[in-house]
Amino acid sequence: MILYIKKLKTGTASNFEKEALSKYYLVVSLKEKQYIEYKYKKQEYLLNVDYESVSSLKKESTIEKYNKFYISKMDSLYKGLLKNYSVQLADTVSSKVESVDNIYNKIFNTLESYISEILPIKLRIKDKEDYKNILEDYEKYESMLVGKLDERDKIRQKMVLLGISRQLFTHSLPLIAAEQCYQKLIEDVRNLIINSATKARRDNTFNLLIELIEDYNIRLLSTKVYWDKPEKREEYKVFWDKYKKIKEIEDNKEQSKQKQILFLKNELKESNENNYIKIIKQKLVELGAIKQIKNKCKTIEGNYKNIGKGVHSLNYNKI
Repeated sequence: MILYIKKLKTGTASNFEKEALSKYYLVVSLKEKQYIEYKYKKQEYLLNVDYESVSSLKKESTIEKYNKFYISKMDSLYKGLLKNYSVQLADTVSSKVESVDNIYNKIFNTLESYISEILPIKLRIKDKEDYKNILEDYEKYESMLVGKLDERDKIRQKMVLLGISRQLFTHSLPLIAAEQCYQKLIEDVRNLIINSATKARRDNTFNLLIELIEDYNIRLLSTKVYWDKPEKREEYKVFWDKYKKIKEIEDNKEQSKQKQILFLKNELKESNENNYIKIIKQKLVELGAIKQIKNKCKTIEGNYKNIGKGVHSLNYNKI
């Protein structure tokens, strides 16, 4: 590292050495406020420098031997980082030191770094059969790396990362932390729906919402054993039974419609944001799940007068 600094001062440092120094200073900046993260990040940084050095030798036998050591150590470091961030999410004291949004970003960035940098090495040197449960998601993630991503694409990418994490980091990113991450993504999508400038954009965002809610239910809530409130567990059982019946519908179009209705009706219960509730109700009207009727009042002369439109659920429980 001292050599890199000397080269930087004399203007002889390579791009790799400049980037290595930049990353080093970022790691050092964590030491005062986030010491545990600093320890893991420092070890990760030093291993990456070693990996680049070994790779530059271009000796296949040496690289192959080092790869096994490298991924073993990196697995431990990434698990430690994710466990540390999970604790911070649950720890209100830590959350005061560092914003909760920043912790979420660190979790997603760590997952992205692992899946784009470490997992490909593991897939090359290990039996792919060991990773058959994540290969489809991994290929989906790779396909998302092409082209410019908008906000919806970024959320969908994070959803895929979370899905893979349920297989690779079950204990390091425990269910309670993963649940918070899913809820954060759902809230982000809700905000996108509210702020959509056009109906076409809003409809596309609705598709993402349905996809995200389904992923959240299949990968996490359906496997959840402990619930803080027993009544919530019973309520979810009813919801899940309805979902399973919908999945039995053979007509794909009808199945998709009923799935949307089920999820959006549940959204009405989960949200207390008036603008969002209004938009959800309008979407349910479009799906034919509820009816829109005119509000009328009777004048002294006995005539009816329109005072605006309102959305009312006439068959709320019918699916």
